[in-house]
Amino acid sequence: MVYEALVRARFTDRSAYAIHQKVASLLAREAADTRDYLYEYSPDTAELYLRSSAPAGRDFADWRNLEALKAGGRYRVFGRIALSFERIEGLTATTIRVPGELAKALKRVFARNAGLEFETLDAYSTRPVWIEKPSRKPIHFTPIHFEGVARVRDVAAANRVLEQGYGRGKGFGFGVIHFQQVAL
Repeated sequence: MVYEALVRARFTDRSAYAIHQKVASLLAREAADTRDYLYEYSPDTAELYLRSSAPAGRDFADWRNLEALKAGGRYRVFGRIALSFERIEGLTATTIRVPGELAKALKRVFARNAGLEFETLDAYSTRPVWIEKPSRKPIHFTPIHFEGVARVRDVAAANRVLEQGYGRGKGFGFGVIHFQQVAL
């Protein structure tokens, strides 16, 4: 079972690593220890969206069950992921700037790895993010924001993405994929 919560959270230190540590400290110990959680943080609205299979206590947030996706279901799908360009067939640092190329590549990636067939998909990348971790080399991510309408073709793969997120940097606020059912 997967749970989700939306809470107000204002972090004084907005570095990605500090937020990562704070979020882990808020969650149930078993989720934090196994890294069985996803989150997104919006500093503009001070909203922290959490998803975990082991939610923290009720005093922290109102957790609700996340419904499983249905085969053939039509959903508005959106999120912010971090992918390595080398892993996306046909995509390079040059082609990512060509209008439509990123969306075409993401359609292939999601069809193959997430069981989603997109009817429409808009995608863009933003400037790279460097995350400084104590006593380690900085980690580099290129955020990709996307939104579209998709049908679920492989229920198991789509539900795995719903539960586990997608791409790199899931412990740093990337990888949460949101699904909102839309009319057929």
